[in-house]
Amino acid sequence: MQLNGTPAINIQNNAMSIDTSLEVAFQPILETNSLNLVGFEALLRVISENEMLPTQQYLHSAASSNDIEQLDRWVIEESINTFSEWAENYHQPLYLNINLSEATLARADFPGFLQYTLLQHIVYSENVNLEIDARYLANPDCLANISVLVELGIRFTLNLAHMDESAIADKGYGFSSCKIPASWLSDNSNNQHWLETLRAMSERGIQLIATNVETSGALQQCSDLGISSFQGYFSAKPLPKADFECWFLNQTEITEN
Repeated sequence: MQLNGTPAINIQNNAMSIDTSLEVAFQPILETNSLNLVGFEALLRVISENEMLPTQQYLHSAASSNDIEQLDRWVIEESINTFSEWAENYHQPLYLNINLSEATLARADFPGFLQYTLLQHIVYSENVNLEIDARYLANPDCLANISVLVELGIRFTLNLAHMDESAIADKGYGFSSCKIPASWLSDNSNNQHWLETLRAMSERGIQLIATNVETSGALQQCSDLGISSFQGYFSAKPLPKADFECWFLNQTEITEN
């Protein structure tokens, strides 16, 4: 199935139709205390008959059919191209966060592909952040490519979606930041150990980014705990390219005024 310029993806999914299309949406990442935009995350969205389909279901189908690497590369090229356009137009010191599958990160030719794409769009490697799950660290091919990419200046974020102490990031792996769910930040007895762990990570120079921040109360918890940045519906949901650009221009105007 050819989807709006994307690679042909073999999706075995009855919910898919001939009108199905893919797009890259963008969600802002804001500095906790100032609410200034510091970066944005590129997120795949699946649209069918003007309705959004569950993205995880689509990604699972792509992974099962071994098409996830093509899909990853399409998202990387689309998001880096957009980042390049915005950098040229607005001259803001932002970074781009891209989620990456284990299969793509493990490929021997992936560092070369990423470096070529950055050169093609004149984007500096230090402006790109690759987000990965902790389970990738058990794959020696992933670790080898992380080492190569860190040498090239690429930054990595470890997504700590589960409270697994063995997944705590260490600078030796090249991680500059960790993502943590906002639900971890509630000050209760079950979370005390994790709050101490997060403080220790912060003291080691690892930036903490809270996800799923939806209320002013959650934002206040981030501030109280020294979480440097956040993303979530409190600021904005993932937006298509044109809508994100309108949001960005509106925020810039508000800041300048």
